[in-house]
Amino acid sequence: MKRAAAVSLLLAVLSLHGCARDFHAELGAAGLRQLQVEADAIWLEHVDLASKSPQGVVLPRGKWPATVTRMAPEEVHVRREGTYFFVSSGYLNSQLLFVPCPKCPASGRVPGSKAPLREIAPRVYERSAAQ
Repeated sequence: MKRAAAVSLLLAVLSLHGCARDFHAELGAAGLRQLQVEADAIWLEHVDLASKSPQGVVLPRGKWPATVTRMAPEEVHVRREGTYFFVSSGYLNSQLLFVPCPKCPASGRVPGSKAPLREIAPRVYERSAAQ
C-alpha cells in the first residue's frame, strides 16, 4: 500500500513539470512584443522610486496596462534592472517573466542570480520551475 502511494505521489509530482503557462499561446508574438513595450513604460515611470530600495516597487493592480492585466500575474515588481512579472509562486509551480530595463543589456540572467532565463521573445525572458 505504501509503495502504491509513493508511486502515485511521484507521478503527481512529475505531471506538474509541464504546468507552466505558455505565453506564446496565450499572448502570441504581438502580445509578447506589447508586453515588452508596456514593461519599458512601467520601468521608465517607476525607476526613480524603485532605485531607492533593493526590493523595488510593487506596482498596484490598478496601474497595470492592458497586456499585463490580461496576463493576470500575482504581482508586478519594478527594480533597477527591469520589470518582473510574478506569474505564479510556489516550489513546484513558480514562474516569472522578466523584461530588462530599456537601458540594460539583454541577458539570459537576472542580475545577482545564477538561475538562467529563457528568452521567449525579444527582451522578454521566462523562468519556470518546469525548466
